[in-house]
Amino acid sequence: MATSGSVDFSQTRNEIIQDAYLAAGGLGLGESLDADALAVGDRALNRLIKSWENKANHIWKRSEATVFLQANQESYVLGSGSTDHATETYVATELSAAASSGASSISVSAGTGISNNDYLGVVQDDGTIYWTTVSNIVGTTITLAGALTDDCASGNIVYAYTTKISKPISVYNVRRHEVSSEIEIAMEGMAYEDYQNLPTKTTEGGTPVQWMYNRNINTGTLYVWPMPSDASYVARITYAKPIEDFDTAVNTPDLPQEWYDAIVLNLAVRLSPFIGKLGKGQYSQLKLEAAEAMQDALSFDNEFTSV
Repeated sequence: MATSGSVDFSQTRNEIIQDAYLAAGGLGLGESLDADALAVGDRALNRLIKSWENKANHIWKRSEATVFLQANQESYVLGSGSTDHATETYVATELSAAASSGASSISVSAGTGISNNDYLGVVQDDGTIYWTTVSNIVGTTITLAGALTDDCASGNIVYAYTTKISKPISVYNVRRHEVSSEIEIAMEGMAYEDYQNLPTKTTEGGTPVQWMYNRNINTGTLYVWPMPSDASYVARITYAKPIEDFDTAVNTPDLPQEWYDAIVLNLAVRLSPFIGKLGKGQYSQLKLEAAEAMQDALSFDNEFTSV
């Protein structure tokens, strides 16, 4: 016999819900779920996945991002709807010719990787980054959606990116990255109360050495201290991304395959009270199996490193 040669097993949202109903005694083999049962299962599944964001620092949801620091700005709102700027992937180029305040087009040394509607940041001579979007790009000439607010010398850095990061569940570490030298230095994390106890949070003209992250409902806020004096630095962060929702019937889990048993069995436990088919002993056994599957999944979720 030959093996399949594949390792891409997956399940859709509806398959997971159906298996959970089977495990909870709410469905027989060959039977199908009606729309109401699917709706209940969908809500329970999404609540379950969201609750797991509190369970552990999932190594498979860790990612790297860049937060573009602004002169004399202490806090940066992180999330898809923010007016601040943070992304996982960006393009950096430089001005190939000087641009005057009020200009609505610039020339760059390379336009590769820059597309229409991208977010675009131009480092101005006053040390700020002017942010706008790309209206049009032809070769190395970029038309801006807005006009520069200060003069810009030839050689000034230009950043472009497409997608902002979602709200970080956690921020694990922050490094101060010096743009000119490419040197990164770890910044010291602060507790919320320690940051609030700083006597002067808006100290200007400094080099950021400490950070604090505060997670809110729809966004999170990264604080740096002291405030940067110019655009010489960006902040590189390691953060936890949210687990993606199940929005449609054919969505597959934003979790590794090793978590599939934990998903189905723990969803079955959540659905059992609504179904009411399992006896006390059966329900206790299902909870035990779900807890074991969860423990196995969390054990898989460890990072192996020397101590």
